[in-house]
Amino acid sequence: MKNTTSKGSFMHTVGDAIERVGEIVTKMGAAKLGTKIYNFGNKVEHSRE
Repeated sequence: MKNTTSKGSFMHTVGDAIERVGEIVTKMGAAKLGTKIYNFGNKVEHSRE
């Protein structure tokens, strides 16, 4: 049986980090790019659900 818990946890951590980068980019003034990065992070974070 595969252990998907650790991989899911890893994906969640990576997704959170990408979302934070998107928030920083948005605050720096590049709203469209920041939103795209944030949305990508959200997809990564929830890809195992």
